[in-house]
Amino acid sequence: MDTESLDAVLQSLPVLAGLPHDVRDLVIASFVPTSYTFGQAIVQEGDASDALYVLVSGRVRMLKRGENGDEISSARSGRGDLR
Repeated sequence: MDTESLDAVLQSLPVLAGLPHDVRDLVIASFVPTSYTFGQAIVQEGDASDALYVLVSGRVRMLKRGENGDEISSARSGRGDLR
């Protein structure tokens, strides 16, 4: 994804909208673009979070483990969603 597209998505995030422009630019500059392949886990249920994930392109599916160990689809997210 090109830098302009990435910046456009990040600039439009409601969570950043209330920040002064210069502060928002500093926050956006600290983002680290990362790519994941289909089926690759981004985070695991129960793990401590150490980042804010912003979906810039593609889609993700959130899964939970049922009591019997089966995966249960609990949500889907698309471009611009935060998790």
